[in-house]
Amino acid sequence: MSALKNDPSNQSDLRQQAEQFLQSEDDDQIRSQDLTGDEARRLVHELRVHQIELEMQNEALQESRIALERSQAKYFDLYELAPVGYFTVSDKGIILEANLTGASMLRINRSQLIGRGMGSLIAGPYQDHYYAQRNQLLRGHAAPACQVQMLRSTGFPLFVQLDSLVVNPHPEDPQPSAITFRIALTDVSDEVAIKMSLREANAGLETALVQLKASQKARHEQEQFATLGQMAAGIAHEFNNMLAAILLLTQLSLRGIMGASAEKQIKIHDNLKLVEAETLRATNMVRSILDFSQQAILQKSALDLVTFLGDLTRSLQSTLPPTIHCTFTTQAEDAVIWADADRLRQGIVNVITNAQHAMPNGGDLHLELTQFTVTLPTQAPIPGMKTGTWFRITATDTGQGMTAETLAHLYEPFFTTRSPLGTGLGLAQLQGTIIQQNGHVQITSQPGQGTLVTLYLPAADLAHPDAG
Repeated sequence: MSALKNDPSNQSDLRQQAEQFLQSEDDDQIRSQDLTGDEARRLVHELRVHQIELEMQNEALQESRIALERSQAKYFDLYELAPVGYFTVSDKGIILEANLTGASMLRINRSQLIGRGMGSLIAGPYQDHYYAQRNQLLRGHAAPACQVQMLRSTGFPLFVQLDSLVVNPHPEDPQPSAITFRIALTDVSDEVAIKMSLREANAGLETALVQLKASQKARHEQEQFATLGQMAAGIAHEFNNMLAAILLLTQLSLRGIMGASAEKQIKIHDNLKLVEAETLRATNMVRSILDFSQQAILQKSALDLVTFLGDLTRSLQSTLPPTIHCTFTTQAEDAVIWADADRLRQGIVNVITNAQHAMPNGGDLHLELTQFTVTLPTQAPIPGMKTGTWFRITATDTGQGMTAETLAHLYEPFFTTRSPLGTGLGLAQLQGTIIQQNGHVQITSQPGQGTLVTLYLPAADLAHPDAG
C-alpha cells in the first residue's frame, strides 16, 4: 500500500484511490486465485470486519482531528490573540517566538521580529530597566515588573509593563536546550499619558502657585504703601507731640527772655537746646519717611566701601557699650560704588542699633565686605540682579534673634518690638534707601541664634547714571 502517498480527506477519495490501485495489479494473478464458496464467504466476512474496523478508526481519527482543530483554535485565541504581547527570548536575548498581539503592538511584521534582540526594541533610556530585570532573573532571584518604552515603526510612543520569567530546560528532554525567557508586554500607554498629564497639571499648579505668591507679594507691597495713610496718622501724632514741646518751650523762652537773670538765661538756653533736639528729631523722621517711600533726593557720588566701612566701624565701636565687640573684615579690592554716603551710613547705623538692642548682655557684632560677580541672572542670590560686579555687606550679631512672625513685619513702618522706645522706621528706612540705590536687602534670623543682615550693592559701573 506504499503507493497511497496522499492522506484521503473523505471515503469517496479513499475508494477511488483503492480502485486505481486494484486495477494496477496483475489481472491474470487475480483470476488464477479461484476460491471455493466457503473460502469466498470467509473472505467476504474478513473484508467486512476490516471495513468496519477501518470505518471505526476513521471516525476516531475524524473526532481527533476535530478536537485538534478546536484545540488549535483555542490556542490561537489564547496565545496569538491574547490582550498582551507574548515573547519567547533566548538566553542571549534573541526573540525566538512572538504572538500576533506583540507584533501588532510594535507595528512590526512577526517574521521581522524573530531573530532580533529584545533590547533593540526598547528605547535607550529604558534599556537599563530591562537588563537589570534580566540579570536578576539570571541570578535566580524574583524580579518585579518594570515599565519601559518600546520602539515602534509608526504612531505614538508605546509604554508597556514588562513581566519576565525564566523557563529552564526539561530534564527528560533528549536534546536539552539553554534557558529561555517568557516575556509579557502589557500596554500601559494610557496610564502613562494620564500620569504625564497629572505631572503637567502639577507643574501648571506649581507655576500658578508661584504666580499667586508673586501676586500676594505685590498685593502685600501695595498694602505696605497703603499703610502710608496709617503712617501719616502716626506722623501726625508724633509731630503734634514734637510741635507741642517746641511751642511750649519757645513760648516760655519768649516770656522769660526779657530782663532775665543769668540763671534764667541758662534755663532759656537749655530750653532752646531741647527745641533744637526736637526739631532735629522731627527732621530725621521726615528723612526716614522719605527714605521708606523712596522719594528722597539722594546726593550720590563714588564711595569706597573699604574706607567707608572701616571708618564707620571704628566710630561705632567708641559709642557701643564695652560689652559689645564690633569688628570689620574685607576681601574686596577696589570696592567703589555709586551711592549717597549719608543715607547708607544712617541705614547701617540703624542695623547696628538694632543689633545692640538685641544684645543687652553684650556679644559680638561683625561686619564683612565681599565681592562677587553675577554672570547669569539665574546665578544671582537675589532675583532681579543685573549681571556684573556686586558687593555684599553682612552684619552678623549674636543677639536674641527673631521669630518668623517678626521677620514678616520687619519692613512695615512703625512696626517695632521696642515700643515705646523705638519708632519702627529703622529697617523701613534701610530698605527704601538700599532699593533707591539699586541694591537689595536680605535678613535672616532665628530665635536664640542671632541675626544676619545682608546688603547687596552694585559696583559703580552698574549703578552710575551713565551705565547701560
